[in-house]
Amino acid sequence: MEHVNDTRRTTPAQWFSWALMVFSPFLLMGLLCLFTGHNVWNSWPVWSNELDCYWVLQNMGVDGAGYNGMYEVIPPVGNQSVLGIAPLVFYGLFVKLFGLSRITIMLSNCLWLSIGSLIFCLVRKPKTQSALMMTLLTLTYAPLGLYLGTSMPEAVNYGLLMLYATFLLHYDETRKPWALALAVIFALIVGVGTALFLA
Repeated sequence: MEHVNDTRRTTPAQWFSWALMVFSPFLLMGLLCLFTGHNVWNSWPVWSNELDCYWVLQNMGVDGAGYNGMYEVIPPVGNQSVLGIAPLVFYGLFVKLFGLSRITIMLSNCLWLSIGSLIFCLVRKPKTQSALMMTLLTLTYAPLGLYLGTSMPEAVNYGLLMLYATFLLHYDETRKPWALALAVIFALIVGVGTALFLA
């Protein structure tokens, strides 16, 4: 993907395409509501990973640690549930700031993707056509459509991978050490975060 980090001014069309890209997770949620005839924001966690993630975050408010175990009993020792500590790392701040409700994880997933897209646009400054293509890809990527309307943590990885790609591409073009350092940090976060989800 080309980079437009030159002396040209950013056009209104480019700003609009960036805004579409940043808000594309919320647009996708709207499309999911439209196509399913169901308010996706009115969903409850039902899959085992959704429930586990939700209970860990709920218990964080109860005991401050987020422990959860078999039969939803807080274990006296052990891990942070089947998902490890990742729900606390990726969603804990949102829960502390806004409280836990049935849409907290879905909203957090959308925000992670929006943050990744925003930083991509600010650092990479994609051309209008590129930003529109990335928006279209976000709106039509089947796994994202399947998981964004749930409390599953997959969408967090997409947002983090967007940050990784941003800084790796920036390093490839500029050879600035800070960009490489950030790319490595986000690669580690994605790798360790995924391992934590699987732990």
